[in-house]
Amino acid sequence: MIIGFDFDGTLVDSYSIIEEAFKKTLEKSFPLLPFKSLWAKILTLIEYYYEKPKFGKNRVKQPIIFKIKFFRMWFEERAKLSKPIDNSKELLKRLKEEEYKVISFSAG
Repeated sequence: MIIGFDFDGTLVDSYSIIEEAFKKTLEKSFPLLPFKSLWAKILTLIEYYYEKPKFGKNRVKQPIIFKIKFFRMWFEERAKLSKPIDNSKELLKRLKEEEYKVISFSAG
C-alpha cells in the first residue's frame, strides 16, 4: 500500500520559521544591510502570498526573482530550521516497518 503526505505543514513545520530563515539569509548575504528584521518581515509577507495554493485559472506563478542565489540560500536555511511536527518521525518509521510505501508530494 502507498501512503502520500504533503511534506510541508503535515510532516514538518516549515512555515513558522520563514521569517527567521529570511533574517539569517540576509545576515549572511548582506551583513551591512540595515533593518534586516524589517526586510525579513517584508519578504515573509511576499512569500506568504506565493505560498498559498491557488487553484484554477487564477493561479499565481512565483516571480523569476525567487530563482536567484539569495532565495536558494533562503530555502536551504528554511530547510535547516524546519522541525518535525509532533510524532511524524515515529509515524514514518512505523509505516516503513509495516512495509508501506510512503511518498511526499507538494500542492505547488
